[in-house]
Amino acid sequence: MRLKQLSRTALTQIDSAPRSRQYSSSQSPPMIAASFTKGRRRAVDQPESEFHTGGGAGLFSTAPDYVTFTRMLLAGGALDGVEVLKPETVKLMSRNAIGDLNVPIVRSNNPALALEVETFPGQIKKWGLSFLINTEDIEGFRSAGSLTWGGVHNTYFWIDLKKRITVVALMQILPIGDPIVQETMIAFERALYAAIA
Repeated sequence: MRLKQLSRTALTQIDSAPRSRQYSSSQSPPMIAASFTKGRRRAVDQPESEFHTGGGAGLFSTAPDYVTFTRMLLAGGALDGVEVLKPETVKLMSRNAIGDLNVPIVRSNNPALALEVETFPGQIKKWGLSFLINTEDIEGFRSAGSLTWGGVHNTYFWIDLKKRITVVALMQILPIGDPIVQETMIAFERALYAAIA
C-alpha cells in the first residue's frame, strides 16, 4: 500500500548523477528536488536511466513527504490507517544490529564535501538496520534509543520514540558537519525540547 500523502516521492535506479538545469525563481519546472542559490533555483530532473550502482542515490522526495515517512516510522509502521511496514519490522530496524561494535567518528578525506563529525560526542552509538541509535538520554535533548541519520548536504532527521517526536531538517549546505550548521541544529533541538518540557 502507498500513503496518499507521499505524493512526490519516488525511487528510481540511475546510472549517473541527475541532470540539472538552471531556472529563474519565477519558473515552475517539473522537478523532484530543488535548492535555491542567489535567486536562482537549481532543479534536479527525474533521472532517465535504468541502473545505478551507488548507495543512497535514486530516492527523490519533498520535505512534507519525508516528515510523513518519519511519522509513519514513529507510529510503528502505519499512518492514517495505511500499514507500510509491520510493527515488528520497525522494531527490528530500531534495534542494535552491530552487536559489540560501536559507531566511530565519521572521518573525511574531502573537506569540501564533508568534515569529520562525531554525533553525540563521548557517547556509545549503535547502528540499527536503517538508523544511527544514541544509547543514552541527552539532558535537554533527545532520548536514548532515538533514531537518526543525515545526508551530505546537511539534511537530518531524528525519531525520538520515547518522547514521540520526529524532526526533519533540510539545509542544502556543504560541507556536512559545517560548524554553523552544527550550532544551528544544537540550538534548534535544545529549543524544541525546552518547549515541550
